[in-house]
Amino acid sequence: MNRQLVTRALYLGLGSRLQFRFRFRDRCLFGLVAMSWMGISTFRVISSTASDKKPRSRSDASRQHWVPDGVAAEYENDKDWKANLTVEQYYVTQKKGTERPFTGKYNDFYENGMFHCICCGSPLFSSDQKFNSGSGWPSFWLAYGEYEDSDCSSNQLETTCSVDGHDANVRKVVDHSHGMVRTEVVCKKCGAHLGHLFPDGPKPTGQRYCINSLALTFQANDKTS
Repeated sequence: MNRQLVTRALYLGLGSRLQFRFRFRDRCLFGLVAMSWMGISTFRVISSTASDKKPRSRSDASRQHWVPDGVAAEYENDKDWKANLTVEQYYVTQKKGTERPFTGKYNDFYENGMFHCICCGSPLFSSDQKFNSGSGWPSFWLAYGEYEDSDCSSNQLETTCSVDGHDANVRKVVDHSHGMVRTEVVCKKCGAHLGHLFPDGPKPTGQRYCINSLALTFQANDKTS
């Protein structure tokens, strides 16, 4: 009799421990399953939200970085310029903006021809006077019509020449913006902002016209002539 009681007690004790172990294991498995389900649900919500957002075009993204919203709004209401210029060209030429360095179409561009004003078509710079300044903007050491003697028509690095801006197709204006004193360059015919002039260019003039590509259009020389 005592042996049976002892055996029954051991059986019950072992069963309780096994039952506790199974319950503990089940709780752990349930917790892991619940955590996995929550993680999957969160990922689905994030993915769904991201997919609902419309991807921005390259032009929209670029515009958001450097064209102020106010200028873009003015551009939308200016039917005349909107018909002829992009919002980036409008910002540069009409609002004295500056394109980002090394992004301009004509920065690393060396075809033979003439650069004209994007707004009125006036000839501004010849490719013969273009040079690589490393600044990130198209650079010229002379403006079209600026020289008063034949020595300035070609880049003679060992000489200097006198420069007369009276007949040039660009006009120079003192610029006090951004806490600096600079020389702004505008189109003489229509007044469009082109860029700035600096006294650190190469010989023969020592000038560096730092010009926005967005303010220019290019016409290649006629190869048949």
